[in-house]
Amino acid sequence: MNKVIKQAQELKEDAKTSKVKAIRMKDTRKLDQALGELDEAIDLLKEEYNRIKSNNVEYAQYKKDLYQELADCYGMKGGIYRRKALLGDDRKYLEDSAQMYKQGLKYEIDDSYNLSNSVVIPILIDPTNLEEKRPKIQEGIKKIEEQVQGKRRDQWWAWADLGLFNVLMGNDEAAFNAYGHFTELGARAQDYESTLTVLSQLLDSLQARAQDYESTLTVLSQLLDSLQTSDTSTSKQVAQSINNVMAFLKENKPGEVSLR
Repeated sequence: MNKVIKQAQELKEDAKTSKVKAIRMKDTRKLDQALGELDEAIDLLKEEYNRIKSNNVEYAQYKKDLYQELADCYGMKGGIYRRKALLGDDRKYLEDSAQMYKQGLKYEIDDSYNLSNSVVIPILIDPTNLEEKRPKIQEGIKKIEEQVQGKRRDQWWAWADLGLFNVLMGNDEAAFNAYGHFTELGARAQDYESTLTVLSQLLDSLQARAQDYESTLTVLSQLLDSLQTSDTSTSKQVAQSINNVMAFLKENKPGEVSLR
């Protein structure tokens, strides 16, 4: 493994540790420490990319690796700012989070984490942003559909993101199909908790302008009812997954659930 990438990955692990400590201790200073560690990793990666960017042949795969690491770092920063918003109820941190995901999207390859969050966070800030984001959501659906037909076919997060985008477009059948795959591929309890959290937050945000988003709200409500009461064709898998979520929450203290 290249020395720079190894250093960046070690800094990412340090940032993850700082974030976990921040959540357990409810200490936002640890979140700031994590942000600093990620900034250090980003500086390393960008400096290395600038060093080799003129060579388009020899370093092609290495450039891709650097991009993936940068996308991950910015995505992690977006998640930390989102956590700060949850702890402090401060809209500014959500805006910072949206900016980080937007930056991460510039580097994202064969993934959809920054893509999905660059759509979701602005809607949480202001539900009227949904209209502006519809073209991007439709493009995202096409992109993720291609991914799940290829190397991401067995990644439950890809199917969750595809389901989420179809929810936002009011495509009920496609949304339920995607979340069915998410269930069948063995999503863990914390993955379900994170998924339910995102859907619930979107529902709360959009309900403020319910008359404008009837189709999306209908799909959101149906999907949440499905995941929580197991009344769909995938009821057996969903029921088991929800039971796993409840067991997981009982075993973990509040605030220790890992939100993606």
